[in-house]
Amino acid sequence: TTTTTTTPFHTACAAALQADLGHFAQANAMGIWIAIVNETERFSVSLGTSDGGKTAVTASDILPVGSYAKPWTAVAVLRLVETGVIALEDRAEPLIDPFLLRTNGTTLRELYGPNIQHVTVHDLLHMTSGLDRYSDDWVHDYTLNDPHWDIGPLDYLALLKLNNETKVSCMCGGHLPTPPEKCVQSPECCSPSSPQSHCPDYNSINFLLLGLLYAGQTGASDWEEVDLKRAALGTGARVGEYTDTEFYIHGECSKYPRTVHYYDWCGPPRSQSGCDNRPNGPVDMFNTSCMNGWAFGNIGTSALNAASFFHDLLGRRTLLNATTVAAMRQFGPGVVMASDPYGLGIWKTDQLSIDGSAAEGSVNTSFPGITDYLVYEGHAGDDYGTISRQGWHSKLNLSFSIMVNRQFGTYPKFGTNTHGLYCHVWRVLFNVMHLELDGAFSCPEWPRA
Repeated sequence: TTTTTTTPFHTACAAALQADLGHFAQANAMGIWIAIVNETERFSVSLGTSDGGKTAVTASDILPVGSYAKPWTAVAVLRLVETGVIALEDRAEPLIDPFLLRTNGTTLRELYGPNIQHVTVHDLLHMTSGLDRYSDDWVHDYTLNDPHWDIGPLDYLALLKLNNETKVSCMCGGHLPTPPEKCVQSPECCSPSSPQSHCPDYNSINFLLLGLLYAGQTGASDWEEVDLKRAALGTGARVGEYTDTEFYIHGECSKYPRTVHYYDWCGPPRSQSGCDNRPNGPVDMFNTSCMNGWAFGNIGTSALNAASFFHDLLGRRTLLNATTVAAMRQFGPGVVMASDPYGLGIWKTDQLSIDGSAAEGSVNTSFPGITDYLVYEGHAGDDYGTISRQGWHSKLNLSFSIMVNRQFGTYPKFGTNTHGLYCHVWRVLFNVMHLELDGAFSCPEWPRA
C-alpha cells in the first residue's frame, strides 16, 4: 500500500522562500516579510533580521509602510457614504471648510483658489482633483535633519499655502519648488476645474483632505482625535483582528512597540535631499518621527495584517457592501507609476511590481498563460526606508503582502534591487502552486547559503 501525502501550502511556501531568499536577507542585514491569506490558510514567512543583523524577524513585527494608509482612509470615508452622511458626488469644499477654518484658520479657497469648488469627494478618492503636490524632498529633508518633528496635516497645508504665495501653483506631477515653466502638466490642468478626469495625478494631499473631511463629518474637535483604524473597521470584534496595525500620531518609531528598525539611504545610487552632511550608506530611521503624513502615510502594520485587510476588503468583501466595493474598483486613468489605473483608494496593476530591467528582475508578458497571473488590486506602501506591496489577486483567489526594511535599490550584496526580490518571491510562489510559469521570470541570481 502506497500512501501519498501532500505538503501543506504554507509549509511548502515557507521552505521554498527560505531556501531562495534566506541567505539574501542575512547577507544584506535586512528583513523580508511575506504573507498569504486565502479561504483556507493564513500565514506569514519572515526572513532575516529586523535591526541590521542582530535580531531575527518575527511574523508580528510592524513596519511603517506609508501609502498603504490610503485604502484605510478610503474605507473610512466610504463608510460615511454607505450610511448616508455624505455622497461621492458631494462637493468637498463645504464638507471640509468648517473643520479647516476652526482648526487652521484657513479655507480651501485660500489654499487653492476658486476652482476648488468643483472638486468632489469622488475626485479626492480617485486622484483626479488636480490639486498641488507637496514637496516630498522637503519632507524627507526635515525628517532626516529634524527627526523629532511630527509633521502634521496642517503643516503640509502651510507648505502648500507658502508655495501658492510664491506663484508656484501648477505642480501636477512635479516636486516643489519648481519654476512654473517647468510644470509637468499644463496650468489649465493643474488648477482644479471641471472635468477633473483630465488631471490624473498621484497626490497624497487628496487623502490628507479626506482625513480632514472625516474628522469634520464625525464631530472631531481636532484631527488627533480621529481613530483611523476604528474608522475603517468599525467598532466590535473586527478591531481585535488587527492588533498588528498601528496609526502613528506622535513620536519616534522607537516609541511604538514591535515597530522595527528600517533603513533609508544616503549616497549613490540614490541622490536624496537631507543627505548633505551624512556619510554614504544606510540611515537608521528608528529614532525619527513615525508620522509620515496623517491619513495618507502614518500607518504601521505586519505583513499578515496587510494581506488580511485586502482579503477582507476585496476578497470576502466584509468591510464595505458589494456596491461600494464595485465603486472602488472602477479604475480610471493611469496615475501611479505613469500607467497603473487608480480606483477609489486602490490601484490595479498588471506587473506584480516586477518592472525592472532584465538584470534587475523582470517578467516576460508574452510567455504563454502568464498574463492573467500578473494582475492584482491593492496598494503600495513605502516609507523612507521601507518598501511594501500588498493586494488581492483574483486569479489566485488570495491576498498577499511583501515587505522589506531597506530602501529601494540599496541592497549592498549581490547587486540587485527590489524588482529582483519581487521576481524571486513570485517565481517561488508560482512554482509551489505548480503553475509552470517559471520560464516567464528573469530573476537575478544570487548565492544561496
